[in-house]
Amino acid sequence: MHWGVHTFYNQKPGIEFMLIANGIKNGLQKEFRLKAFYHDAFEFTALAIVACVNQYMDNKFVPNLYLMGNLLNHNRLIADLKKLGVRMTES
Repeated sequence: MHWGVHTFYNQKPGIEFMLIANGIKNGLQKEFRLKAFYHDAFEFTALAIVACVNQYMDNKFVPNLYLMGNLLNHNRLIADLKKLGVRMTES
């Protein structure tokens, strides 16, 4: 992240990313887009960890090695990030 922030920095504060996912749902081709923006790239990283820890503290997970994306409820993660001030749009 340090490299990306310092390599592509355009003097405008913030970070923005877009996820574009394609797949088949109920036999039909679907596309999902999720766009997120926050005014500080480093703080955005910390907010994702805060949202993760909030879910971890609320649920009883079996001790094991997890990848964050496999452990969390993605709908709650998005909702928590929005509550923390991340601007997100879905389409």
